[in-house]
Amino acid sequence: MSAKYDLQIKELQIKEIETSNKVVNQQKRYLTIILIIVIFIFFITLISFNLKRRNRIQKEKLIEQQNQQIKLTLETKEKELIYKNRELSKAISSTVSMNETLQSIKTLIKSDEKKEAIRAINSTLNKNLNWEKFQISFNEIHPHFLNHLNEKFPTLTQNEKRLCAFLRMDLKTSEIANLTNISETSVSKSRNRLRKKLGLESGSDIGSFLKDLN
Repeated sequence: MSAKYDLQIKELQIKEIETSNKVVNQQKRYLTIILIIVIFIFFITLISFNLKRRNRIQKEKLIEQQNQQIKLTLETKEKELIYKNRELSKAISSTVSMNETLQSIKTLIKSDEKKEAIRAINSTLNKNLNWEKFQISFNEIHPHFLNHLNEKFPTLTQNEKRLCAFLRMDLKTSEIANLTNISETSVSKSRNRLRKKLGLESGSDIGSFLKDLN
């Protein structure tokens, strides 16, 4: 009886050990699976991080290149505008100088037989500044000004638009008078009429108003 009892005890112990081993093995499998999942997630995260980092670096480089290109383009356009503005100013200055010379010659011609010469000089004065060429150069420097002016004030005459362009360039009354071959008094009167057409109060600065049209 004792031997049989001992055998049963041993069998129970063996079963307990086997059960315990099964539990341990099951836990090991679970731990292995969890470890594999953790490692997988780690590598996926690492790869994703590297991809995002690489994309960010590429985007930053692209943005930097675009900024450099924009900066270069703006610098080039600015230089072109400065050059065109300088050339237009030279053309106006040259025209003013020539007109002043012709006006001086006119004052020296007083005899009746020289009236034909005076008419020729007046014709030259009127043609010295070619409005179409001036308008092309002006539009290159102020590309939207005349369009905005036409949209807001469609009733302006050609002479009034030309006066607006001169005032936009901050030309003096004497310079405008010289370019248009009229007196400074006439220029002042034209400016006053223009001020009313633009809906400005008497004495207001037309030049500042016109600069805001750009």
